[in-house]
Amino acid sequence: MSIASYIRVTGRGKEGARALGEADAHDLLGQLLDGRVSDLEIGALALAKRIKGESTSELAGFLRAVHDAARARREPAFIDIETLCSPFARPEYATMLADFIAAGRLDAMLMRGTEGEPVANARRLRQLAVYLGGKRRDEVSASAGEGALTRLPSLPEPVAVATAAFVSSVAAARAAMPGPVASQIDAIVAACAALAERAPSG
Repeated sequence: MSIASYIRVTGRGKEGARALGEADAHDLLGQLLDGRVSDLEIGALALAKRIKGESTSELAGFLRAVHDAARARREPAFIDIETLCSPFARPEYATMLADFIAAGRLDAMLMRGTEGEPVANARRLRQLAVYLGGKRRDEVSASAGEGALTRLPSLPEPVAVATAAFVSSVAAARAAMPGPVASQIDAIVAACAALAERAPSG
């Protein structure tokens, strides 16, 4: 079966495209994971998703398809959705992911990333939103640093060798950890502690 009908629904541009239902999203990704989709269709789907983005129903269907495929192949799923750390680069993704987390009552940490990658920014703390059981927990979340930087931290040149040497020095306590990184670690530790407190004993 072709996924052309799904591409027609989602490939009409950001304003004209419609979201797939969970069942259709499950079928679409299931076909893709089974190798029943052509390279041309995969390219069209990727382009459509890049323009439109994903809906909560699509994410739920995609996730179910991944788990079904993993079980059928007796392979672990590539992501443990029970506790998720997800970066986002576009503000609208934060709303969509928060809705997805709430619907699934998931434990998660949403982080404002850079081009979709999680980062530890040594100059400015990134926003970290912690959700436990699908509910946002502001007391263990962290707000992003605001305003202009009045003083830049002393950091190495932005090359791999210098960065690796700096990280080793911080780990060995020979150099001070940048404040934003320390704050990010504190927020993650607090979130893990809150998760552990909520977990059933035994």
